[in-house]
Amino acid sequence: MSRRSVARGTILAAGGAVVISFDGLLIRLQALTPAGVLFWRGMLTGIALSAVTAVALGRSSDHQRAPLRQQWWPMTQLAFFLVLGTLTFIFSLTHTSVAHTFVIVASAPLMTGILGYFVLHEHLPARTWLAGLAALVGVVVVISGSLGTGDVEGDLWALANTAVLACILVTLRRYQRTNQMLAIAISGFATTLVVIPWGISFPDAKTMVAAGVDGLVVVPAGLVMITVAVRYLPAGEVGLLLLIETVLAPVWVLVVIGEALTFQAALSAVIILGAIGIHSWLDLRAQRLTRTEAEEAAEAAEA
Repeated sequence: MSRRSVARGTILAAGGAVVISFDGLLIRLQALTPAGVLFWRGMLTGIALSAVTAVALGRSSDHQRAPLRQQWWPMTQLAFFLVLGTLTFIFSLTHTSVAHTFVIVASAPLMTGILGYFVLHEHLPARTWLAGLAALVGVVVVISGSLGTGDVEGDLWALANTAVLACILVTLRRYQRTNQMLAIAISGFATTLVVIPWGISFPDAKTMVAAGVDGLVVVPAGLVMITVAVRYLPAGEVGLLLLIETVLAPVWVLVVIGEALTFQAALSAVIILGAIGIHSWLDLRAQRLTRTEAEEAAEAAEA
Protein backbone atom coordinates (compact mmCIF):
# COMPACT_ATOMS: atom_id res chain seq x y z
CA MET A 1 0.00 0.00 0.00
CA SER A 2 1.54 3.33 -1.12
CA ARG A 3 1.95 6.34 1.16
CA ARG A 4 -0.37 8.31 -1.12
CA SER A 5 -3.14 5.72 -0.68
CA VAL A 6 -2.68 5.72 3.08
CA ALA A 7 -2.80 9.52 3.19
CA ARG A 8 -5.90 9.60 0.98
CA GLY A 9 -7.69 7.00 3.10
CA THR A 10 -6.75 8.76 6.33
CA ILE A 11 -8.04 12.12 5.07
CA LEU A 12 -11.30 10.57 3.84
CA ALA A 13 -11.98 8.59 7.04
CA ALA A 14 -11.09 11.47 9.37
CA GLY A 15 -12.99 13.96 7.20
CA GLY A 16 -16.04 11.70 7.09
CA ALA A 17 -15.99 11.33 10.88
CA VAL A 18 -15.73 15.10 11.36
CA VAL A 19 -18.58 15.78 8.91
CA ILE A 20 -20.99 13.23 10.37
CA SER A 21 -20.18 14.34 13.94
CA PHE A 22 -22.54 17.30 13.29
CA ASP A 23 -25.47 14.87 12.89
CA GLY A 24 -26.39 14.88 16.57
CA LEU A 25 -26.33 18.68 16.81
CA LEU A 26 -28.47 19.16 13.70
CA ILE A 27 -31.03 16.68 15.03
CA ARG A 28 -31.11 18.57 18.35
CA LEU A 29 -31.81 21.82 16.47
CA GLN A 30 -34.95 20.41 14.84
CA ALA A 31 -38.22 21.33 16.57
CA LEU A 32 -39.85 18.06 15.54
CA THR A 33 -41.14 14.88 17.13
CA PRO A 34 -38.97 11.75 16.67
CA ALA A 35 -41.30 10.68 13.84
CA GLY A 36 -40.87 14.07 12.18
CA VAL A 37 -37.09 13.87 12.40
CA LEU A 38 -37.17 10.36 10.94
CA PHE A 39 -39.48 11.39 8.10
CA TRP A 40 -37.36 14.27 6.81
CA ARG A 41 -33.98 12.66 7.55
CA GLY A 42 -34.98 9.46 5.76
CA MET A 43 -36.47 11.17 2.72
CA LEU A 44 -33.67 13.71 2.25
CA THR A 45 -30.90 11.17 2.77
CA GLY A 46 -32.62 8.80 0.36
CA ILE A 47 -32.83 11.53 -2.30
CA ALA A 48 -29.18 12.54 -1.87
CA LEU A 49 -27.78 9.01 -1.95
CA SER A 50 -30.05 8.03 -4.86
CA ALA A 51 -28.42 10.85 -6.82
CA VAL A 52 -24.95 9.64 -5.80
CA THR A 53 -25.83 6.07 -6.80
CA ALA A 54 -27.26 7.20 -10.15
CA VAL A 55 -24.07 9.10 -10.97
CA ALA A 56 -21.88 6.16 -9.93
CA LEU A 57 -23.91 3.67 -11.98
CA GLY A 58 -23.94 6.02 -14.96
CA ARG A 59 -20.15 5.98 -14.98
CA SER A 60 -19.89 2.18 -14.59
CA SER A 61 -19.89 -0.37 -17.38
CA ASP A 62 -22.70 -2.81 -18.18
CA HIS A 63 -20.55 -5.56 -16.69
CA GLN A 64 -20.39 -3.68 -13.38
CA ARG A 65 -24.14 -2.90 -13.34
CA ALA A 66 -25.31 -6.44 -14.09
CA PRO A 67 -24.64 -7.84 -10.57
CA LEU A 68 -27.18 -5.37 -9.12
CA ARG A 69 -29.97 -7.63 -10.36
CA GLN A 70 -28.54 -10.41 -8.20
CA GLN A 71 -28.22 -8.33 -5.03
CA TRP A 72 -31.88 -7.95 -4.07
CA TRP A 73 -31.74 -10.31 -1.07
CA PRO A 74 -28.49 -8.98 0.48
CA MET A 75 -29.70 -5.43 -0.11
CA THR A 76 -33.06 -6.22 1.49
CA GLN A 77 -31.33 -7.53 4.60
CA LEU A 78 -28.98 -4.56 4.75
CA ALA A 79 -31.78 -2.03 4.19
CA PHE A 80 -33.86 -3.70 6.95
CA PHE A 81 -31.04 -3.35 9.49
CA LEU A 82 -30.35 0.20 8.31
CA VAL A 83 -33.98 1.17 8.95
CA LEU A 84 -33.78 -0.29 12.46
CA GLY A 85 -30.47 1.51 12.96
CA THR A 86 -31.98 4.86 11.99
CA LEU A 87 -35.04 4.34 14.21
CA THR A 88 -33.07 3.37 17.31
CA PHE A 89 -30.50 6.15 16.76
CA ILE A 90 -33.11 8.91 16.47
CA PHE A 91 -35.15 7.54 19.40
CA SER A 92 -31.98 7.57 21.50
CA LEU A 93 -31.01 11.14 20.57
CA THR A 94 -34.52 12.39 21.31
CA HIS A 95 -34.72 10.66 24.71
CA THR A 96 -31.24 11.20 26.18
CA SER A 97 -28.20 13.43 25.77
CA VAL A 98 -26.03 13.34 22.66
CA ALA A 99 -23.07 12.41 24.85
CA HIS A 100 -24.85 9.35 26.27
CA THR A 101 -25.90 8.20 22.81
CA PHE A 102 -22.47 8.45 21.21
CA VAL A 103 -20.60 7.03 24.19
CA ILE A 104 -22.77 3.90 24.19
CA VAL A 105 -22.72 3.55 20.39
CA ALA A 106 -18.91 3.79 20.51
CA SER A 107 -18.87 0.17 21.69
CA ALA A 108 -20.37 -1.01 18.37
CA PRO A 109 -17.06 -2.08 16.76
CA LEU A 110 -16.34 -4.45 19.63
CA MET A 111 -19.88 -5.85 19.62
CA THR A 112 -19.45 -6.38 15.88
CA GLY A 113 -16.36 -8.47 16.46
CA ILE A 114 -18.13 -10.62 19.02
CA LEU A 115 -21.19 -11.05 16.79
CA GLY A 116 -18.92 -11.94 13.88
CA TYR A 117 -17.37 -14.66 16.01
CA PHE A 118 -20.71 -16.41 16.45
CA VAL A 119 -22.27 -15.65 13.03
CA LEU A 120 -19.30 -15.71 10.68
CA HIS A 121 -17.05 -17.93 12.83
CA GLU A 122 -14.31 -15.31 12.76
CA HIS A 123 -11.47 -15.89 15.22
CA LEU A 124 -11.18 -13.31 17.97
CA PRO A 125 -7.94 -12.75 19.92
CA ALA A 126 -8.02 -12.42 23.69
CA ARG A 127 -7.53 -8.64 23.43
CA THR A 128 -10.92 -8.30 21.68
CA TRP A 129 -12.76 -10.15 24.44
CA LEU A 130 -11.00 -8.02 27.09
CA ALA A 131 -11.79 -4.81 25.24
CA GLY A 132 -15.40 -5.93 24.85
CA LEU A 133 -15.63 -6.53 28.60
CA ALA A 134 -14.21 -3.05 29.29
CA ALA A 135 -16.71 -1.49 26.86
CA LEU A 136 -19.53 -3.35 28.61
CA VAL A 137 -18.41 -1.85 31.92
CA GLY A 138 -18.48 1.59 30.31
CA VAL A 139 -22.02 1.05 29.04
CA VAL A 140 -23.17 -0.08 32.49
CA VAL A 141 -21.62 3.03 34.04
CA VAL A 142 -23.38 5.47 31.70
CA ILE A 143 -26.75 3.72 32.04
CA SER A 144 -26.44 3.54 35.83
CA GLY A 145 -25.97 7.31 35.84
CA SER A 146 -29.39 7.67 34.18
CA LEU A 147 -31.30 5.58 36.70
CA GLY A 148 -34.09 7.63 38.23
CA THR A 149 -34.01 10.14 35.36
CA GLY A 150 -35.72 10.38 31.99
CA ASP A 151 -32.53 9.37 30.18
CA VAL A 152 -32.78 5.63 30.79
CA GLU A 153 -35.10 5.04 27.83
CA GLY A 154 -32.71 6.90 25.52
CA ASP A 155 -29.73 4.94 26.83
CA LEU A 156 -31.53 1.67 26.16
CA TRP A 157 -32.34 2.84 22.62
CA ALA A 158 -28.63 3.61 22.17
CA LEU A 159 -27.78 0.11 23.40
CA ALA A 160 -30.25 -1.32 20.87
CA ASN A 161 -28.67 0.84 18.18
CA THR A 162 -25.28 -0.61 19.04
CA ALA A 163 -26.61 -4.13 18.50
CA VAL A 164 -28.23 -3.14 15.20
CA LEU A 165 -24.99 -1.50 14.01
CA ALA A 166 -23.19 -4.74 14.73
CA CYS A 167 -25.77 -6.58 12.58
CA ILE A 168 -25.26 -4.03 9.79
CA LEU A 169 -21.48 -4.46 9.78
CA VAL A 170 -21.69 -8.26 9.92
CA THR A 171 -24.15 -8.17 6.99
CA LEU A 172 -21.71 -6.00 5.04
CA ARG A 173 -18.94 -8.48 5.77
CA ARG A 174 -21.08 -11.36 4.56
CA TYR A 175 -22.17 -9.56 1.37
CA GLN A 176 -19.16 -7.41 0.52
CA ARG A 177 -20.18 -6.79 -3.09
CA THR A 178 -23.55 -5.28 -2.20
CA ASN A 179 -24.10 -1.71 -3.45
CA GLN A 180 -23.93 0.01 -0.07
CA MET A 181 -25.01 3.47 -1.19
CA LEU A 182 -28.11 2.12 -2.93
CA ALA A 183 -29.03 0.06 0.14
CA ILE A 184 -28.71 3.14 2.36
CA ALA A 185 -30.85 5.17 -0.06
CA ILE A 186 -33.55 2.48 -0.03
CA SER A 187 -33.48 2.37 3.77
CA GLY A 188 -33.96 6.15 3.88
CA PHE A 189 -37.15 5.97 1.83
CA ALA A 190 -38.30 2.92 3.80
CA THR A 191 -37.84 4.82 7.08
CA THR A 192 -39.99 7.63 5.68
CA LEU A 193 -42.77 5.18 4.83
CA VAL A 194 -42.59 3.55 8.27
CA VAL A 195 -43.21 6.81 10.16
CA ILE A 196 -45.92 8.26 7.88
CA PRO A 197 -48.74 6.75 10.05
CA TRP A 198 -47.56 8.98 12.92
CA GLY A 199 -48.25 12.04 10.79
CA ILE A 200 -46.15 14.28 8.59
CA SER A 201 -44.67 17.27 10.43
CA PHE A 202 -44.04 20.41 8.39
CA PRO A 203 -41.14 22.19 10.09
CA ASP A 204 -40.54 25.90 10.50
CA ALA A 205 -37.75 27.63 8.57
CA LYS A 206 -35.04 27.05 11.19
CA THR A 207 -35.89 23.37 11.53
CA MET A 208 -36.08 22.91 7.76
CA VAL A 209 -32.59 24.35 7.35
CA ALA A 210 -31.20 22.00 10.02
CA ALA A 211 -33.02 19.01 8.51
CA GLY A 212 -31.90 19.93 5.01
CA VAL A 213 -28.25 20.34 5.94
CA ASP A 214 -28.34 17.05 7.88
CA GLY A 215 -30.21 14.92 5.35
CA LEU A 216 -28.83 16.36 2.11
CA VAL A 217 -25.25 17.13 3.12
CA VAL A 218 -23.95 15.84 6.46
CA VAL A 219 -25.21 12.24 6.50
CA PRO A 220 -24.68 11.50 2.76
CA ALA A 221 -21.26 13.20 2.58
CA GLY A 222 -20.03 11.52 5.76
CA LEU A 223 -21.18 8.06 4.65
CA VAL A 224 -19.69 8.42 1.16
CA MET A 225 -16.31 9.56 2.52
CA ILE A 226 -16.16 6.74 5.06
CA THR A 227 -17.20 4.12 2.49
CA VAL A 228 -14.53 5.27 0.01
CA ALA A 229 -11.90 5.38 2.78
CA VAL A 230 -12.22 1.61 3.26
CA ARG A 231 -10.76 1.16 -0.24
CA TYR A 232 -7.49 2.71 0.88
CA LEU A 233 -7.18 1.71 4.53
CA PRO A 234 -7.75 -1.48 6.56
CA ALA A 235 -11.08 -1.54 8.38
CA GLY A 236 -9.27 -1.40 11.74
CA GLU A 237 -7.62 1.90 10.90
CA VAL A 238 -10.88 3.38 9.58
CA GLY A 239 -12.67 2.27 12.77
CA LEU A 240 -10.01 3.96 14.88
CA LEU A 241 -10.40 7.24 12.98
CA LEU A 242 -14.20 7.09 13.34
CA LEU A 243 -13.76 7.58 17.09
CA ILE A 244 -13.33 11.25 16.14
CA GLU A 245 -17.14 11.36 15.74
CA THR A 246 -17.70 10.07 19.27
CA VAL A 247 -15.40 12.76 20.70
CA LEU A 248 -16.62 15.70 18.60
CA ALA A 249 -20.41 15.12 18.58
CA PRO A 250 -20.95 16.03 22.28
CA VAL A 251 -18.55 18.99 21.87
CA TRP A 252 -20.66 20.63 19.12
CA VAL A 253 -23.79 20.22 21.23
CA LEU A 254 -22.03 21.66 24.29
CA VAL A 255 -20.75 24.70 22.36
CA VAL A 256 -24.00 25.49 20.50
CA ILE A 257 -26.72 24.35 22.92
CA GLY A 258 -24.89 24.08 26.22
CA GLU A 259 -25.74 20.42 26.83
CA ALA A 260 -22.95 19.36 29.21
CA LEU A 261 -21.56 15.88 29.81
CA THR A 262 -22.43 14.15 33.08
CA PHE A 263 -19.67 12.62 35.18
CA GLN A 264 -20.88 9.12 34.28
CA ALA A 265 -20.84 9.94 30.56
CA ALA A 266 -17.32 11.35 30.75
CA LEU A 267 -16.09 8.33 32.73
CA SER A 268 -17.75 5.93 30.30
CA ALA A 269 -16.20 7.77 27.36
CA VAL A 270 -12.75 7.31 28.87
CA ILE A 271 -13.38 3.59 29.49
CA ILE A 272 -14.93 2.78 26.10
CA LEU A 273 -12.68 4.96 23.95
CA GLY A 274 -9.63 3.80 25.88
CA ALA A 275 -10.58 0.15 25.37
CA ILE A 276 -11.22 0.62 21.65
CA GLY A 277 -8.12 2.76 21.16
CA ILE A 278 -5.81 0.25 22.86
CA HIS A 279 -7.45 -2.66 21.05
CA SER A 280 -7.17 -0.94 17.66
CA TRP A 281 -3.52 -0.05 18.28
CA LEU A 282 -2.66 -3.63 19.25
CA ASP A 283 -4.61 -4.96 16.28
CA LEU A 284 -2.84 -2.68 13.80
CA ARG A 285 0.52 -3.47 15.40
CA ALA A 286 -0.15 -7.19 14.95
CA GLN A 287 -1.13 -6.60 11.29
CA ARG A 288 2.08 -4.67 10.61
CA LEU A 289 4.19 -7.37 12.26
CA THR A 290 2.46 -10.00 10.12
CA ARG A 291 3.10 -7.99 6.94
CA THR A 292 6.75 -7.46 7.93
CA GLU A 293 7.24 -11.18 8.54
CA ALA A 294 5.62 -11.98 5.18
CA GLU A 295 7.88 -9.49 3.39
CA GLU A 296 10.99 -10.92 5.09
CA ALA A 297 9.93 -14.44 4.14
CA ALA A 298 9.42 -13.34 0.52
CA GLU A 299 12.86 -11.70 0.43
CA ALA A 300 14.45 -14.81 1.92
CA ALA A 301 12.75 -17.00 -0.69
CA GLU A 302 14.04 -14.78 -3.52
CA ALA A 303 17.57 -14.91 -2.12
